[in-house]
Amino acid sequence: MKIIQTAALCAVLCAPAAFAAEMPKAQPALMTLSEMAAKSLAGGYLYVETGEAGRKTTQSVILKPDLTFENFINAEAGGVPPISAYGGGVWFARIAADGAIEVALGRNKDDTDPEWTMKVLANGNLLNGDEIWVRGK
Repeated sequence: MKIIQTAALCAVLCAPAAFAAEMPKAQPALMTLSEMAAKSLAGGYLYVETGEAGRKTTQSVILKPDLTFENFINAEAGGVPPISAYGGGVWFARIAADGAIEVALGRNKDDTDPEWTMKVLANGNLLNGDEIWVRGK
């Protein structure tokens, strides 16, 4: 009888662990591709080119972790008035037809097919057509 009581006591003491194994555990929230990209791609990128008559154009885009962006352009010299402009909007990451990860920039959240896209290069820079936007420090 003592053996049965000891076995029953062991079963009761072990029961919470057995029940815990069957209870569903809280799962972390799923991440979207854009959320993953925001963790690694957030920051500033710069593209500088020299045009006719020595005109220097500097363009920058800042991808923010909240999936918004700001972009700036400044151009000076070259015998024409200087240009300075500012813009912004939202961005998201997606998989391009060739399998590459690309960043799509639009003016609002409803812009599901924006014209401005940049592919993510292995070195952390962005490719816009044939222009390489270098990651800032």
